[in-house]
Amino acid sequence: MSESMSEVGELWHEKMLPNHFERFAMMKYNYAPRSRKYMARKEAGYTDQWGIHRAGHNRPLVWSGDTERSLKSSATITANSKGVTVKMLAQSYFYAYHKDFRQPDKAAEATRISYDESARLERTLEAALSGRLDNINQTETTVITG
Repeated sequence: MSESMSEVGELWHEKMLPNHFERFAMMKYNYAPRSRKYMARKEAGYTDQWGIHRAGHNRPLVWSGDTERSLKSSATITANSKGVTVKMLAQSYFYAYHKDFRQPDKAAEATRISYDESARLERTLEAALSGRLDNINQTETTVITG
């Protein structure tokens, strides 16, 4: 069972997590609205720590791309019969938010799944379990003649 759950975690990390950084993600995953001021600064670009101007963009959950690269690069997947956990490393500001200042919970936004993704993960788990159960029922007979 845990191997099948691991497959579900791998599928989410490799195929579904990257969608959270695409333009359509704000609507698909119902992200909290960002302020006009923040969006304008983001679209205008920024100057990095070495004084190099970086082009602007309007991709959600992305400012410089460091967190996106970090989340997508590696993950520790632990699974058991009850579920799967995907642990990823990100900069501390990604997890720090303050509800009183109307800051979005970026970590929660990055890990949301849509209804269609939920169905796909369920189908993946069913297929993985079914394949493993089919292998359990196969017996091999060896005839020894002497």
